[in-house]
Amino acid sequence: MAKRLIALCIMLSAMVSFALAAYVKSTMHSLPDLDQIDGYRYVCEGSYRHLYTHDAKGLEDLMENSDAVVLAKTDDAGVLKARSIKKQIHVIERIKGDTEDYLAYYEPVYLMHDHSIIADRGYLPMLPGHEYLLFLKEVKNPEDETCLYYPVSSDIGKYEKGKKATLWQYDESITYRDVKEEAVYLVEGSDFAQDMQERVDLYNKICDEMEDLWR
Repeated sequence: MAKRLIALCIMLSAMVSFALAAYVKSTMHSLPDLDQIDGYRYVCEGSYRHLYTHDAKGLEDLMENSDAVVLAKTDDAGVLKARSIKKQIHVIERIKGDTEDYLAYYEPVYLMHDHSIIADRGYLPMLPGHEYLLFLKEVKNPEDETCLYYPVSSDIGKYEKGKKATLWQYDESITYRDVKEEAVYLVEGSDFAQDMQERVDLYNKICDEMEDLWR
C-alpha cells in the first residue's frame, strides 16, 4: 500500500510539473532577430547610469575619461547579452589605447517583450557598414580575462561623421525606424540629472572639436 501511495504521489508530482512547464512556456515570447526591430517603440531612459561617466565638458575631458578611442565599424547585427547588444567591431584606426583589431563591444540597449527598445540616455546602435568614432571604457571579463568594451558615456560616447544631435519632443509612438539613422536620441524632459538641451549642445560641440580626428 505504501509503495502504491508513493508511486501515485510521484506520478501526480510529474503531472503537475509538466502542466506548470507547459503553462510557463505558453506565456513566454522569444525575442526577435535584431534585424526585425524597426517597428519597435524606442524608449530613452537612464537605468545604466552607474556604468558611465557623464561629466565631460568637452573633447579633452572625453578623451581623458576614455580607456581607448577608435575609429571602427561593424557588420554584426549583434546578440542580446547582459541587458545589452553585444557586437564585434573592427578597429580601423586607433586614436588612443592599444586595442586588438576586433573588439567585443556592448551597446546599452535591450529589447522588451512588449515590442519596445530601452536605450540608455538615447544611445543608438551602430549600423552595419557605418564608421564611428567610439570613446571606450575597458572592462575585464572575469570569466577569461579578455577585454570587453562599453561606450564611456552613453549619450556622448559615439559619433558618426557629419551627424549632429537634435532635441526630440516626447512621443510614445516613436519607433526604432524613426531614429536609427540619427546621431543620438535625446528627448526633452527625460528624467536625468542633466538638461537634455545642454547634452545636445555638448554633443555638437564635441563633434565640432574633433573634426581633425576623422581620417
